[in-house]
Amino acid sequence: MNSAAEPALQGFSRTDPKALHEQWPRVRQLFSRAFASSLHFAIASVDARGAPHVTPIGSVLLGEPGRGIFFEVFARRLPSNLAKDSRVSILAVDSGKLFWLRSLLAGRFARPPALRLVGHVLGPPRRATPEEQERFARRVRRLR
Repeated sequence: MNSAAEPALQGFSRTDPKALHEQWPRVRQLFSRAFASSLHFAIASVDARGAPHVTPIGSVLLGEPGRGIFFEVFARRLPSNLAKDSRVSILAVDSGKLFWLRSLLAGRFARPPALRLVGHVLGPPRRATPEEQERFARRVRRLR
């Protein structure tokens, strides 16, 4: 099966661990809406020259507060970038047309339209657990 790297999605917006635990359900909701509307997230890494590199990836799965996994299914440069520099930034955007239209008409967002998580990947890629494989399969099953 596919290997999975485990990013430690630590400290979004420089919040403390207590705030991270309190806000994590909202983070997961936004990530869910973002995937439903966009079918992908953007993961930024640093390439060998020190330049930013952004990879669209649809397999980010958030877990316990501050942690998540992703499957390196189609990513080409991301694995080699992460082998040299483990820092990542993951952007999730709720791209729902109705959400954006309502926000435009109201002149404000009723909820955050996007979220960026900043952290680093812990260790080299590893094999996904059966539970992780099933969770990913459930996500892509809805798209078929």
